[in-house]
Amino acid sequence: MKSGTIKKKKSVFLQHGVTALKRVDSIYGKGNRSACDLFIVTNTMEEKIILDNFGYEPAEIANTGFARWDVLKDCSQENHNILIMPTWRNWLDSVSDEAFENSAYFRNYMQLLNSERFSEILEKYDLQIYFYLHAKFQSHLKTFHIASDRINVLSFGDTPVNEMLMKCRMLITDYSSVCWDVCYLDKPVLFYQFDYDMYMQAHGSYLDMEHELFGERYTEYEKLIDGIEEYIHNGFKEKEEYTKLKDYYFEYRDNDNSKRTYEYIISKGY
Repeated sequence: MKSGTIKKKKSVFLQHGVTALKRVDSIYGKGNRSACDLFIVTNTMEEKIILDNFGYEPAEIANTGFARWDVLKDCSQENHNILIMPTWRNWLDSVSDEAFENSAYFRNYMQLLNSERFSEILEKYDLQIYFYLHAKFQSHLKTFHIASDRINVLSFGDTPVNEMLMKCRMLITDYSSVCWDVCYLDKPVLFYQFDYDMYMQAHGSYLDMEHELFGERYTEYEKLIDGIEEYIHNGFKEKEEYTKLKDYYFEYRDNDNSKRTYEYIISKGY
């Protein structure tokens, strides 16, 4: 629990990502160490997730949108970048380099990044890949040996994350909440979930990721490359079926999230 002066203050959880693809109620649920007095969410779906799983009352949840989204804008027009940004796995925390290299995580991403066909596509369409490892996996950065000079493996802190999200033409991720940031910008998202069963057993999800995602889902790298090439051919335009989901996944897209959040906090006397 909070202590001293901090314990006496009201706590507002602005969140770093939409709570949906990873179960975290054991961390942020009411009564836990990281609990808050006011939980900021982005849509009615997320609000229901918090109500059903975290123990908060309706008055303790504010559906105002993320303040940090107000600065997001599409800066991809002059860029030829595809961002690959996977999240971490708790079963790979603090493992040796050898164990990491033997993992399905490492093998599947190395298959993709060193695919001859993938390299040929990047060359043909003059594209660059930026592969951004999660901060928890940065110690294994040196294990990724990539043949193509069009694939750039980034270290944590090299470039601000929101800058990469704004500059990319599309995102490839697995279970990372950054998918919502890119969707907010009307860019396509592909989900590469080769270890779905293990992830669900270890982390779990509040969404049915086999049916409720706003982008195509792949478990094999060859099929993923097919999906990437399809989006290259259509100019990286988001498909209409996913555009139609925007009202469901975003309560607001007006760049007034900061104002709305501030006014709600003030109205509560925080």
